[in-house]
Amino acid sequence: MRCGRAAALRLKLSPATGARWGLAIRRTGQARAAPQGRPRGKGKLDPHRSFLIELIDQDGDMTMPELAGALVDATGVQAHPDAIGRILRKLGFTYKKDGGRNRATPRKGKETA
Repeated sequence: MRCGRAAALRLKLSPATGARWGLAIRRTGQARAAPQGRPRGKGKLDPHRSFLIELIDQDGDMTMPELAGALVDATGVQAHPDAIGRILRKLGFTYKKDGGRNRATPRKGKETA
């Protein structure tokens, strides 16, 4: 325990962090940072991927707020439109505007025009 406190003083860390690092070094021989954030694929929208894809297949001109509203109505899950946009981009959906400043149809994948 003293080793952890001494290391914490030298590295300007809290005593608790020094103790945790000291324990990790005694157990494994090295101290590594723990993984941060949520594990991939475990978000609250992940179980609703197929529902979102189905909505887009039915009406490809829905806005993100409309998708969020449909998700709340059907499943009771509230999600910010930006979060829905991120999951759709991960699924390969893009939305390219045409030259006349009108919206084009949604595309799946990264195609070049």
